[in-house]
Amino acid sequence: MQSYYEILGISAKASDAEIKSAYKKLAKKYHPDVNKEASAKNTFQQVSKAYQILSDPQKRAAYDRMGHDTFEQAQKGGYGKGSQQSYSGFGQGGFSYEDIFGGAQDPFDIFEGIFGSKRYGQERRSDPIGENIEVILNLTFGEAVTGVTKTISYERFLGCKSCGGSGSAKKNEPASTCSTCQGSGQVRSNRSFLGAQFAQVTDCPNCRGTGQIIKNPCLSCSGTGRSKAKETLTVDIPAGVDTGTQIRYSQKGNVGERNTKPGDLFITCKVSLHKNFSRSGNNLVLHIHVTIAQAVLGDTIEIPTIEGKVTVEIPQGTQHEDHITIKNKGVPNLRGGSRGSLIIIVHVQIPKKLSNEQKKVFTDLKAVEKSNSSLIDKLFS
Repeated sequence: MQSYYEILGISAKASDAEIKSAYKKLAKKYHPDVNKEASAKNTFQQVSKAYQILSDPQKRAAYDRMGHDTFEQAQKGGYGKGSQQSYSGFGQGGFSYEDIFGGAQDPFDIFEGIFGSKRYGQERRSDPIGENIEVILNLTFGEAVTGVTKTISYERFLGCKSCGGSGSAKKNEPASTCSTCQGSGQVRSNRSFLGAQFAQVTDCPNCRGTGQIIKNPCLSCSGTGRSKAKETLTVDIPAGVDTGTQIRYSQKGNVGERNTKPGDLFITCKVSLHKNFSRSGNNLVLHIHVTIAQAVLGDTIEIPTIEGKVTVEIPQGTQHEDHITIKNKGVPNLRGGSRGSLIIIVHVQIPKKLSNEQKKVFTDLKAVEKSNSSLIDKLFS
């Protein structure tokens, strides 16, 4: 199956401008109103979907992180709109796969990316909110497996203290309706694309989309009703997160202009590597080394785990790279249920230098093996 980059004919390192240019070229070529071939409609839909994902920075990052097949499966498997799978109980927020992956959208929303506006008939939000904020949180391997509580500091817009968030220098002075947009916060114009007419709806430049004009703007915030401040927040990181896992804290993003609802805070986890362990899904992988004698005769040894040392049995006759599985010693499942396993990969060490005593032991063993081999040859000769 082609990746979205291959569908657009670009490299995985393509810039936003290159993505947009490739889309415009292919959309013009395969648009059903222009190209009457039977396959054109399907190709146009594939091109549109590829552009929809790659033109959105958050979706593109998720796509690059997960790979094509996993990303497609995630969107089809109930992580889109209407099937939000939310995890709560993690402090004030929780995290949702809809926010990580982005919900399924109308394929024709791609025109918004071309025109920089909303389509005709798309209503303006009645509840404008502030911008979301993303904070990268570095975690040790152990913290990601067991969970941890962290205190983070970040900057965000809060309501202006000078004007109380109203944006006006005069306390009780009401805002007037914007004469350009008549209070809607939007202006509309017609645009032509591939022979079709589309209504372009953009935020009003006069009132910056608020629908109101402040006659005497607050000098501290220039009439926006907000100013930057440092925020400190204690966050609970659940056991089992991995690099790329996002945790959402509702309304902990930027406060919108003039006392409108805050956006959300997204904490993106970045997990460091471990010197002993690696991770495969919810399983932990540990490589250990044993001697030939331990592999042949078996042994009881002590090995490390994330929570501390445990005793494990090396069975008699263990072969090089045999696996030993210890259940429920892996990574907790974010969705609940049992933990993953600890997979121990055994490496049998062959000594490069032997003491005289070791040489005698292996020489005697070789003689025994040769004698047994000769006896077997005689039995079948």
